Amino acid sequence: MSLKTIANLRLTIMILIIPVSAAILVLTALGGLPLYFAIWPAVGGVLLYGNFVERREDNKQLASTIVNEAMELVDKNLFRAAREHLKLAIKLSPDYYGIHMVEGVICRNEQQFDLAQKELNLAVKANPNSYRSYFALGLTCLQAKKVVAAIAAFRGALRVRPDKWEVYFILAQAYELDGDKIKAVENYKKYVELAGSTIEAQMDSKIKEDIKNSRMRILELQ
Repeated sequence: MSLKTIANLRLTIMILIIPVSAAILVLTALGGLPLYFAIWPAVGGVLLYGNFVERREDNKQLASTIVNEAMELVDKNLFRAAREHLKLAIKLSPDYYGIHMVEGVICRNEQQFDLAQKELNLAVKANPNSYRSYFALGLTCLQAKKVVAAIAAFRGALRVRPDKWEVYFILAQAYELDGDKIKAVENYKKYVELAGSTIEAQMDSKIKEDIKNSRMRILELQ
């Protein structure tokens, strides 16, 4: 049984509690039931609140799954289909940060950099621990030639995930564009140190090339 089916079933049961609780209160007030029956509406209220909290979490999980599917569609340049997925996610959990993140990535791919930056800033604000949101924001700002904002976003990504070696490479390039040679060298060195010890570096020709270029830039900038 899916999360959606379970959540809907639980909601149906909880809805039935409302008229039953109301009837108990009326009968108790009229003397048709002993006073201790009045506790049941309170129990019903507690159950309803618990359902609200649990349903909200279920909806967030569903929204997360749908957003991940939307991101896969974005990777295939199927932006219209991705936005249809986001509409479903919004109905389930309108405040879920991933909705803004994916919409921001779509806008970036459509060269709408201001809209992309707005959406990605909302994603970061909604979830300050989202590495993907910070990284996407940094790439967007870099494409929009907003280098200082890009540096801040990449630094945010590394605050969340300091092990993400690919960010150091892009951050080093951003510092170069900003004219900060010292910071650029620091981040090129960190990239070489972390990326050079990975399995990917041994198998991926692009990473090998990036490491080689980083070593060259370190020598040229020092």
